[in-house]
Amino acid sequence: MHPAEAELVNVARRFAAVGAQVAQTFEQGQRQLRLDLLLSQERLCTAEGAQTSLAALEQLRHLVAAHKQAFSKFVTESSAQFAAVLAQLPPELQPEKQAAITASLNRQLQAQAEFYRAREQWMEAAEAICRLIDSRRASCTFSDGGIDFAADEDLLRFQELLLKIEAAHQSEVAGLQQRMFRLTSSLTLLG
Repeated sequence: MHPAEAELVNVARRFAAVGAQVAQTFEQGQRQLRLDLLLSQERLCTAEGAQTSLAALEQLRHLVAAHKQAFSKFVTESSAQFAAVLAQLPPELQPEKQAAITASLNRQLQAQAEFYRAREQWMEAAEAICRLIDSRRASCTFSDGGIDFAADEDLLRFQELLLKIEAAHQSEVAGLQQRMFRLTSSLTLLG
């Protein structure tokens, strides 16, 4: 193995660790926002609770923006380091290694773009639910069975928004499972 190949493995390991830390920081930020309460009846049954949920959504938007910025920096730095190490490889090894790194980076970019798309859809639907309930507060009731709307079209809109949230969540879960599989496979290959 050429020394530069070993360095490619080291760079990949370092950036896998950095990527895991960025993801962990994002998850901690989400936990602090108590997203599990965002659409709870306990919160949405009052105007103050709905405003608390809307404020949490705004904070989530800032968290996502910060994550995008960190991810962009991560990709830029890792690309530069990989390029520097690739230049140290013998010319006959460069095309194969560059193709593998490019494919990996493209998969990461695609997965991250899909995550951001799903997260944006989730946030938009959650905000729409908060605003729908707030605008119908005088005519909807909260019970153990859920939220009862006076108008059928409001109920249909509410159900449609819940389906969007579920679809976004399922997209995030599927993406996370794929990424974990690739990460595990990559770490196995890296030794």
